[in-house]
Amino acid sequence: MIQVFKPFSITKNLGQAYNQAMALLPDDGWGCLMDGDTMFLTPDWGQILWGYVERFPDTGLFTCWTGRGHSLCDHQVLNGKTNENANLRDHIKIAEEVRQKLYKATELKKEVSGFLMMIKKSTWNEIKFSDFPGQCLGVDNDYCWRLLEKGKKILRMDGLYVWHTYRLANGVHDKSHLK
Repeated sequence: MIQVFKPFSITKNLGQAYNQAMALLPDDGWGCLMDGDTMFLTPDWGQILWGYVERFPDTGLFTCWTGRGHSLCDHQVLNGKTNENANLRDHIKIAEEVRQKLYKATELKKEVSGFLMMIKKSTWNEIKFSDFPGQCLGVDNDYCWRLLEKGKKILRMDGLYVWHTYRLANGVHDKSHLK
């Protein structure tokens, strides 16, 4: 089972919100934690996620491609540069093109942006998210580094692209919503 969550914390304790979501999973489940401004673009997204889980069951964390993100996640932003195109239909076409690499994966040896993190419940039981009261930024980075320190793999699903509006209205450098 894969359960998609878009955790939110009114107190800005995102680590706590992630942990509360993951706790809801059955022991053999996977949690797909996504930012509130992300969405799947192809109707077969569930089968794509499950296909990766079946092919790479020992992965500590999965992520994927997107078109918008900050400069430190160029290994998740397709072509390494933020796509300023706001036309959702164009991004659906990109998702269909990316799908040509279905079930190919790239191992990442550094932190990832948490716009999409898929984690097995047993991995989360071993390594939980840190509790950072009043903080949203950095929770994903901290988690990734602790996974890597424990020898867990982080894989990018090269056949999956999600729409991530990532501060589309106010520019990629705006962080007012995180305060």
